[in-house]
Amino acid sequence: MRWALGGALALCLAAMAGCGTAPVMPPLADDYRRHEARAGEYLARGQLRPARAAYAEALAVAGMLDERAAMARSALRLAELDLQLGDTEGARAGFEDVIALAGGLPEAGLLVRARLGLAGALYQSGDRRAANEHYAALLAGAAPALEAGARIDALSGLALTEPEPERALRLAAQAVELARRAGTARQRAATALNLATLHLEHGRLAAADESARAALDAYRDAQDPVGIAASLTVLAGLDQRAGRTAQAERRLRQARQIYLRSGQHVLAETLERRLASPGAPD
Repeated sequence: MRWALGGALALCLAAMAGCGTAPVMPPLADDYRRHEARAGEYLARGQLRPARAAYAEALAVAGMLDERAAMARSALRLAELDLQLGDTEGARAGFEDVIALAGGLPEAGLLVRARLGLAGALYQSGDRRAANEHYAALLAGAAPALEAGARIDALSGLALTEPEPERALRLAAQAVELARRAGTARQRAATALNLATLHLEHGRLAAADESARAALDAYRDAQDPVGIAASLTVLAGLDQRAGRTAQAERRLRQARQIYLRSGQHVLAETLERRLASPGAPD
């Protein structure tokens, strides 16, 4: 018994001694902010994987503090990065975790972003039907309180996942109009590009070309490299349909380089596969 007490006492004394001899650690809240700031710096440089690692550190610290709001914010950023990095399963699980964390928090935007993200993960994984149901539920369940930016994103997602062509185009046009009235510059560009994508998908090439060029101009005005690359990709699809193979290849190579510089390696790899199979459908 004396040995057990002595061992426990030794551990306690060692822990107490550590407080006096080890370097003073920063408060956990400062540690959290430091990880978040570092993640933001990585994102600004297009370094998505280091940004993800920094957000994971921030999430771990928030967990030690048992701060649900901070945990939800960091988990949301992790899930969004997983989606950008092509890990749709990881993103889906992450968004579901955020939904569980964010319920009851005063920051309603966290829950909305997580629900939009979950729908996006389902869409990217190929489950359009489930994604469509999530977008529709978000619009129907929270329509009176849904902030304009989130409503635009949900309406755009609903359009892209709608199986009936005419309804899909109507929804996309509604998103374009709402973005024109109440959206950000990037949302105006994104809704134009979504409309172009649907026109292209349904063989309306002239309308697709007009919307894609409008999106490209808007993304250039917003200085959004990923949006520029996405617009060039749609225009390349139009070139392929028109038999302008060389121009389509130039645009795809340009888009691929932009994706690489922006840290969007999954999208760059997708274009690399298209370039390796020029006859493949766009």
